[in-house]
Amino acid sequence: MTASRFVTRNLIALLIGLSAPYAHAETIGFAMADGKSWNATTSDGHRMKITFFADGRAKMNVAIMSRALTWQPTKDGLCLTGVPGGNGGPKCLRLARTSTGYVGYEGGKVKMTLSR
Repeated sequence: MTASRFVTRNLIALLIGLSAPYAHAETIGFAMADGKSWNATTSDGHRMKITFFADGRAKMNVAIMSRALTWQPTKDGLCLTGVPGGNGGPKCLRLARTSTGYVGYEGGKVKMTLSR
């Protein structure tokens, strides 16, 4: 094996290894971003519907009110911008898959469940 082929193979392996954590998050984010609403329940019992779109937009419906949000994948979940209580900045959740959807954790505590 030539030196350039060795370097190329190892560089490709390194890039794949570095991108692996983000591939999981992007899979979660893009699996959620199908334009269909998710039933969301916060840790304090508030219920809403959230719809994620592949272009990074999201829509939250609470009772008769609607709010525009944006979202982006992270290495272990997603960040939402524009949520109430987010103080103008992003609200990031670590997501874990369940049989009916996802559980969103913030600082080790359940903050939201998403189901269909």
